[in-house]
Amino acid sequence: MTRDISMLTLPTLLDQVAGESSHPAVIFPDEQCSYGELASTSRELARGLRALGVGRGDKVGILQMGGIDTLAMLIATMRLGAWAVPVNARYK
Repeated sequence: MTRDISMLTLPTLLDQVAGESSHPAVIFPDEQCSYGELASTSRELARGLRALGVGRGDKVGILQMGGIDTLAMLIATMRLGAWAVPVNARYK
């Protein structure tokens, strides 16, 4: 199936692929998740951010510890139209 992805956002593309594939989307040494799990987690985080008052154009600081949770939070901010501001946990 060929689709025009020129106007899709990453969260929209993730949602589309989540319905089509059960393959792992992300694999780390200690954890992995499917496209569906990543999409679901990012939607849940987006709902939580919205409940906290985060909206389009807001900036969200994300302490980068790595892993699936960090990726899901980055996608969650995109779902709201907010700006993710990654903060390196190792920076001194």
